Amino acid sequence: MRAILLLALPLAACGNANMVPVKAEIASIERQCSFRTMVEAGGSRRTVSAGEMKACDTTDEFDEIRRNPSKRTSDIVGKGKLTVSFTLPGDDDLQTAEIRIDGRDDAFYAHRGDTIRVWVDKTDPAKARL
Repeated sequence: MRAILLLALPLAACGNANMVPVKAEIASIERQCSFRTMVEAGGSRRTVSAGEMKACDTTDEFDEIRRNPSKRTSDIVGKGKLTVSFTLPGDDDLQTAEIRIDGRDDAFYAHRGDTIRVWVDKTDPAKARL
């Protein structure tokens, strides 16, 4: 029984028997950010505003949050798109896929050229996720 359970865990983790983990290189990344303004009073913090969405890479705030992971869930609202390139196991063809991301994903703070692990559908390599 234990062996069956251990074999089922990788399938449950990715949600689809056709999905396989691969190392992928970030070919491009587009990010939009809005930064929350926090006010501290009486020992507690509260959000005052979240500003307008703008390209993350044009702001100093984004670099600060990129370097300080503890700020990622409270100080930034973000969404973006990664384009990744990879090869499937047993296949020499370079494939690409787009993955939607948000400010809570570690990949949101990555750089172009970084290598990340993604799950790719063997039957349709354009379908990928973190």
